[in-house]
Amino acid sequence: MSLSIRPNSSCRFDLSRSGEVMLRLDHGRRAIATTRHFASGEGGGESTLRAASAVLRLDTAVVTALVDNPVAAWCRTSSIKGSRSSYLRWVADDGVGPWR
Repeated sequence: MSLSIRPNSSCRFDLSRSGEVMLRLDHGRRAIATTRHFASGEGGGESTLRAASAVLRLDTAVVTALVDNPVAAWCRTSSIKGSRSSYLRWVADDGVGPWR
């Protein structure tokens, strides 16, 4: 089986990322059942790929959907920075959940 790769000149971006943006809540050294404070961060494969593409100075697009609420706004500023976000789909907040 052969792999055919298009030349850079025929591509709009060097790399595109698709998938979820994961919000990570770290409870530190306390048991999760008794903690009242969490450190927030973003993580997962999306985060690793973002860091690698920034180091390599690749023109990267993000293709994903986010609910239009404060949590998604935080994810956009922390996880998506350094990538083009014109392919984000913002979905209306349905009002379910404590994210107010």
